[in-house]
Amino acid sequence: MTEGTTTPGMGSDIDTLYCKDSVNIMTGQPDWKRGRTNLLMVKHATCSPQHYRLQEIRPGLPLPRIFLGDEFSVRDADGIIYRSNREGETIVRQLAAVFNRPYINAGPSHSISEMFDIVVAYRCEIMPVECESWFTRPRLVIWPTQDMLQTARELGCFLIPDGHCDSEYSSLEWRVSQSLIERHLMFSMHLIHMHCYVTLKLLKKDFINRYLNGDGKLTSFHCKTALFYAREQLVSEMWTSDRFLLYFILFELNT
Repeated sequence: MTEGTTTPGMGSDIDTLYCKDSVNIMTGQPDWKRGRTNLLMVKHATCSPQHYRLQEIRPGLPLPRIFLGDEFSVRDADGIIYRSNREGETIVRQLAAVFNRPYINAGPSHSISEMFDIVVAYRCEIMPVECESWFTRPRLVIWPTQDMLQTARELGCFLIPDGHCDSEYSSLEWRVSQSLIERHLMFSMHLIHMHCYVTLKLLKKDFINRYLNGDGKLTSFHCKTALFYAREQLVSEMWTSDRFLLYFILFELNT
């Protein structure tokens, strides 16, 4: 996928999201579909915000599975069977071994080439509770517009295999991703917004992250989120090239 912000010298890769439409994601029993692989979103007590476990449900009855399905079915201490998020990693590791290529992992992405980021995801047909607040929260300016919000809702979101880094049960956790919505918002930006975003990414790469260690580094996702908040706070007339410093003050407050 592209957002039109690929920058020379940044070592940009190609992001690919592979959606397994054969899997039906449920938020409750009414969402069950006969004959499909059904996985129920469960907000377990150990889950961080925007993270869920996926409980395996029988394809023939809307009841929890009681026997392990395959090597990626995991039974927890309470006897509940969940779907592990290690399937994509295992498959890519096997491919790396077959083709004698390095296995490359970056968050939820698994690949055998530095040129590609590949993420396996499940589509959520019903928007999770955490996402609903974004559609209804008050904003200082009329952005996103109502038409943009409606399109964003239709695009929906995904669950990707990315457990929280501090979780003891990260292999059982799936994170909510709004990648198509983010892409939709980025394509609504004007040139001045893109200039700010690319400049912030350059600062992140060449200056900010040099002084940060471990998991505390800024990512392009943080830069993008800061841009979205700034776009909501400033009217269109204020987005001019002579106000760059103001933008970065807002970015710092929002990251």
